[in-house]
Amino acid sequence: MIFEFAGLPGCGKSTIWREASLVLKNSGIRVESLRSHSRRSMVERRKTIRFLRKNAERAGLYGVVKFAEQNPDTFMTLLDPDSKDTSHRMWSLELMAQLWFSGLEGHAGMAILLDEGLLHRGMSCLAGHSASNKVDAESFAADLNLDHGLVVVDCPVDLSVERCKLRQGGLPGGFALEGGEADPGKFQRFDSLLNAATQLLSDRGAQLIRLDATRQPDDLGRDLADWIGQRLVSIS
Repeated sequence: MIFEFAGLPGCGKSTIWREASLVLKNSGIRVESLRSHSRRSMVERRKTIRFLRKNAERAGLYGVVKFAEQNPDTFMTLLDPDSKDTSHRMWSLELMAQLWFSGLEGHAGMAILLDEGLLHRGMSCLAGHSASNKVDAESFAADLNLDHGLVVVDCPVDLSVERCKLRQGGLPGGFALEGGEADPGKFQRFDSLLNAATQLLSDRGAQLIRLDATRQPDDLGRDLADWIGQRLVSIS
């Protein structure tokens, strides 16, 4: 089963991801990243899909096209044609290909962890436009695959900004103004949009857990690992 994370920059997604992975592995549960899982699938599919046999470079493009066929609205939001952030679009296109190829493989008994999934990336794209609102967030969320487990890390905006300033990579490009300082509007919009989308998904019965970023990461990792373990047992 795929478990995807969403939350403000600096909320601790990657740290919680690592903590939960250790606990899960120690309990005997197989854990993989989406990247590694999809790569194996891509290699196998190249043997059976004629279009890909003689040209490995086509595989990513093929996965994106297949994802777009199945999820046209999600694709268009993540493509974000009005944005000038090419790297962000490429990052999202790569994710689409990984999700499509990974979906061709069995996930039984496995925890496939995705640091920043479709929900996170969709809200990031929407937050880049000042006109985006609750309706846009809910519309995007309504199109998502509810088969994924969703891990939403709740973090106060001011804490998120302070943590970003302290970490080695600093502020993510999309959350910084031209001078390099934090863009408070982007942080606030992302937080508001994510809350709206999360509420809709919760109301629709999505398999979702919300974690409080002000707690210790190791405690959050254990709580998350327990929740993931329960989800895997329920679908086995």
